[in-house]
Amino acid sequence: DGSWAGIPSISGANVMASNRPSSFSAHEAWRHGLGAPIYIPPELWQIRNLIATGRKSEAAAELWKLANLGSSSAVAILDYLYFRGMPPGNVDPVQVRQRCREAADSGDAYAQYVVGWREAAQHKFVVGLRWLHRAMRQGIVPAIVDSAQFCISGAGMTRKRPDLAKRALWKGMRLGHRLAIIIFLRYCKRGEFGASWRLIGAIVFPIAAVLIYPVIVLKPFDASVFSTDINDKTPPLFQ
Repeated sequence: DGSWAGIPSISGANVMASNRPSSFSAHEAWRHGLGAPIYIPPELWQIRNLIATGRKSEAAAELWKLANLGSSSAVAILDYLYFRGMPPGNVDPVQVRQRCREAADSGDAYAQYVVGWREAAQHKFVVGLRWLHRAMRQGIVPAIVDSAQFCISGAGMTRKRPDLAKRALWKGMRLGHRLAIIIFLRYCKRGEFGASWRLIGAIVFPIAAVLIYPVIVLKPFDASVFSTDINDKTPPLFQ
């Protein structure tokens, strides 16, 4: 459970980095209102613990402290938390968003992912996809997987490209992204990849869902189950 699939270690996080394991149970995170996975690197065990135990305001304060110590990825995580509906607490979300954009401009891959989705949420799909492509070029696997949604819908593109969606999802699966399997089979079941894949999707999707759901439950902060939905059907980050 180290820094995963191209997402770099959090710079400036040395004040909290440790080999100390997370002290929370995965079920505790869901009990305290976590509604969907979010990637938080394992070296930020304190942030994981705070969110898992429902102390969201404390988590925001710690992330902001790290951001002020120079961690661009910490501010990206914080901006994503706000983007997905976490109450801002004592940290100004407007300032966080501005700092995240600055981090993205400076090349932080996680910040580029967050900025991409913020742009897409405002239906600026061309700009959003451009930011996701920047994150993809740095090897951010959730960005690779999420790009398939743009290809299927044609958002930010001149036309729908299911061939590119299939390629992105296959790459995500090869790199260990579990949700890529579910997304791929869902598209198969819908007939997005042609009639020959529809039956395969209908048969395999329920089996894959049963097998992958426990991974999501047990690893709520793992990048292999981290994704954002272009249709805003992703469950709220906090219930």
